[in-house]
Amino acid sequence: MQKLKFKTMKRLFMYLSAGIIILASASCKTDSGRKESSSVLVKTLTVGNRDSVEYVKYSGVINSEKEVTIAFKVNGQIAFLPENEGMSFRKGSIIATLDKHDFEVQYNAAKAVFEQSEKETKRIQALFENNTVSPNDYEKVIAANKVAEAKFNAAEDALRYTEIKAPFDCFISDIFKNSGEIVSAGMPVLLLKQEGGYKADISMALKDYNRLKNLIYAELVCGNLSTAITLKAQNRNASNGQLYNVSFDIPSEFSKVLSVGMNVDIRLAYSSTTPSLSLPASALFQDKGNTCVWKINNGKAACTPVKLIRIERETAFVRGLEPHDRIAITGIHSLSEGQTVEEMKEVSSTNIGGML
Repeated sequence: MQKLKFKTMKRLFMYLSAGIIILASASCKTDSGRKESSSVLVKTLTVGNRDSVEYVKYSGVINSEKEVTIAFKVNGQIAFLPENEGMSFRKGSIIATLDKHDFEVQYNAAKAVFEQSEKETKRIQALFENNTVSPNDYEKVIAANKVAEAKFNAAEDALRYTEIKAPFDCFISDIFKNSGEIVSAGMPVLLLKQEGGYKADISMALKDYNRLKNLIYAELVCGNLSTAITLKAQNRNASNGQLYNVSFDIPSEFSKVLSVGMNVDIRLAYSSTTPSLSLPASALFQDKGNTCVWKINNGKAACTPVKLIRIERETAFVRGLEPHDRIAITGIHSLSEGQTVEEMKEVSSTNIGGML
């Protein structure tokens, strides 16, 4: 009986020992599996080449190449003035007039005096040549004739100044006075803008204004149309918002699709003194307020801060990396500093599924 009990206990002990060994083995396998699964499978990419051009876009406004404020050179009452803005005039055509009555009276009077003076001067000159008039009397007549001529020229100019003619092909942009009003010399009555000749104006930030010497290309975009434009003028005085007005010349053949006041986009390309590198925008993430990427070195992930220059569609341009650095572009939120990574192998486009 005791022998039977001993055998039973021996078998139970053997079963317990085998169970412990099996559990220990399973535990080791589980720990090994966990250890093996500590690496993260990610897709990596080699950073692209340096980009030596930086692009900036501004909103611009189309303005006339030339614009002038028109005023009469003499005082008077306005007889004719365009009533509607937008009216067009050809170069040399009359666009505004003053009442000419008083000016014509003065002109006719001055003309009569001058003509009489001319006759008297010729008569005295003939007598002087015959020594019948003293030199003093002759000089008085000559002086009087010059005064009469000057008054006649002034009256003639004043009569001519009652008309304003278009200095170039233009249209009326603004009207300051109305017909019938009395105006003084130099008082603005009209604002004229050139017809067909346009420029593009933008308000530029100081950063971009200071590097205009590095500008290599400028483009105007209007809807689906675009054209190259050239730098025209820079205003060195900043506005209240610390912006600088910069103008660009527009090719005449492109002016047909434009009009004054139209909003357009101006794209500028600068040569970069500190070139940037390109990479997928999805590879970027934020860490403690910094823009970062995961750089892969010897199978380990390293959080690397970068400076974001710009994003164009799905491509980011950054500084802080070197060409040919490898970065993670998938699983970026599953990585940690020093994490072991396993890089996905490139799949051949001619061997999909790895069947060959």
